[in-house]
Amino acid sequence: MKSIYDIRRDNLNEIIRQNFDNTQLRFAERIKKSQNLVNRWCKGTKNIGGNAAREIEAFARKERFWLDIDHMSDAPAQLGLLNPDEWSVEKQASFTLGLWMGSHPTLNSEKKVSDAAGIGQATVNRILNCDGSTSIGVLHAIA
Repeated sequence: MKSIYDIRRDNLNEIIRQNFDNTQLRFAERIKKSQNLVNRWCKGTKNIGGNAAREIEAFARKERFWLDIDHMSDAPAQLGLLNPDEWSVEKQASFTLGLWMGSHPTLNSEKKVSDAAGIGQATVNRILNCDGSTSIGVLHAIA
């Protein structure tokens, strides 16, 4: 499974391809970032952090956490209603945490949630991506 940084990079490249004629320089000039930084984001030599991702989403007029969803996969995990036949604790936790983060500006990144809950940022990422099982202790810490 792709990491959150790979997903963000793929989605940024798609935004640049669709809206900026596949030209990083145009995107960099419009978002007021250096071309070098945008190039490193696009190549994957620099990860797109949570704050930068939210800034890119706002600039591109995408909904919050749009960059964090794998739109290129065959079955993207979109924030929508859960199918009762496919319900699992992990999917419910991912869905609920994603919605909650989107509506709480002070805890709208994986880093902020992990710091507030006292758990690792990678754990928050795994919950959002439904990677592995979610323990009661982790759910309690986030709650």
